[in-house]
Amino acid sequence: MLSTLQFIFLFLFTLGESPMLSDTSEIVSLTGRILDAKTNRPIQAKIKYELLPNGNVTGIRNFEGAYQITLQPNYTYNIQVISENYLPLEVVITTSPENRLENDFYLHQSPQEGGMIELPEQILFERGKADIEKSSHGTLHLLIQIMEENPGMVIQLEGHTDKGARESLMSLSEERVKSVKKYLEKQGIHKKRIKTKAFGGTRPLSEENTPEAHSLNRRVEIRILKL
Repeated sequence: MLSTLQFIFLFLFTLGESPMLSDTSEIVSLTGRILDAKTNRPIQAKIKYELLPNGNVTGIRNFEGAYQITLQPNYTYNIQVISENYLPLEVVITTSPENRLENDFYLHQSPQEGGMIELPEQILFERGKADIEKSSHGTLHLLIQIMEENPGMVIQLEGHTDKGARESLMSLSEERVKSVKKYLEKQGIHKKRIKTKAFGGTRPLSEENTPEAHSLNRRVEIRILKL
């Protein structure tokens, strides 16, 4: 069991076109800040960057709040941002011929027992159904990776819906967390490591009557019961 979750946010951040040939006489300066995702407080972190597809490490540097690294144009890099007590962030970036690029890195604190796992995207379902949208499969595989790297972890899937008819929404939220549990089990996570609980529309995050608020209320939260 790991003391710190090794949770990697992996997404494709493409900047411009990416032909495989580059003018090595030019360089691209990638700059930005390294911030706590909740407080926006600058934090100390190590940045490791390697050239893809071979994975050759081109640099490892430590930074305090702000960073600047030098890359070549028109190449693809894997960039890892690592800080103590934070979830690692991993980004795949393809540089463009521009001389200077900016991107801020936001790190999430490592969850503790009793805390919540915050995935980069919500788990989405088809409207009024318990069917998981295909666009959420990548998000669920991040959760699977966390559980595989922490074999003693037990989670509770907590289902929430927007406000409405209490009985029907309670049933829908229950079916949705069961759907997520079934998906995790099919990917090799033992059923005893996954608990479920349905709240229906009893715990809305927002009382506003807007599409954004309704979407925010329809969610599955993931609580860590045991590490």
